[in-house]
Parts: sequence; structure tokens; C-alpha cells
Amino acid sequence: MHDESNDELLYTRNKVRLELIPYIEKNINTNVINNINRMSKIVLEEENYLEQLVEEAYEECETAIEDEKLVCNLKKFNKLDIVLRRRLILNFIIKILGNAKDIEKVHIDDIVKLCENNVGGKYLKPNKHIMVSVLRGKIKFEKVI
Repeated sequence: MHDESNDELLYTRNKVRLELIPYIEKNINTNVINNINRMSKIVLEEENYLEQLVEEAYEECETAIEDEKLVCNLKKFNKLDIVLRRRLILNFIIKILGNAKDIEKVHIDDIVKLCENNVGGKYLKPNKHIMVSVLRGKIKFEKVI
């Protein structure tokens, strides 16, 4: 569907479509659109595979929701590959909050360190809506009201 805003260069998506891609096609790679489409399919396949691994890791870590808190076995969590741990953390936050708004890589890395250090009674608040704590061999993700 075409509307007048599609031709305005105020929006980054339009600048890419109207200026950047034609420039690349003309000066660098005439097959850029096909290459982008092919790469997008590969990325989607890999994303689907990683999501499958995350679901398996979710079960493996004996993850459960108790009293509106998501609880995970810390020892099993820490044995996972770092890629799965980061994705699980993001997944846990989304399950508790419904989104990951204002959660950045630095927050996820801080939670990974908290879990690796395994010091009971410690917690982080990556944003004002969630608290992540480590206690008695468990990681808890709790919505803050």
C-alpha cells in the first residue's frame, strides 16, 4: 500500500529504500536485494533454532512460576552456554513483564555476572519493574509493583 509518507525522506526506512539501496545497487552490488533476502532467510532459520534451544534450556533449568515469580535452578543455568543464558534471561523477563522494554545488553550481562558469582541474598533491578535475585541455589525474576 502506498501513501504519501512513503516518499518522504523524514523516515529512516524511506531513506534506506529510496536512497541507500539504489546507491548500493548502482555502485557496489547489483544483487543487493537478493542477497539481503537470502541472508534474512538464513537469520530466520537460525533464530528459530536458537528459540528451540532456549525452550529446551527453560525445561532443563527446572524453571517454574511460583507466586508470580519465575524461579530457575542456578547450578543448571550456570552450566549453559553464555548465548543460551543471555537469551533465557531475556525470555524470563518477557514472561514476567510481558516485554523487555528498557532492558539492554548491559543489564543482561549484569544478571549473568550475578548468577556466576552465586552469592546468596544479592539482587539487581535492571529497571523499575523487575527484580532479579539469587538465593538458595535459585534465580528469581520478580515483578516489582
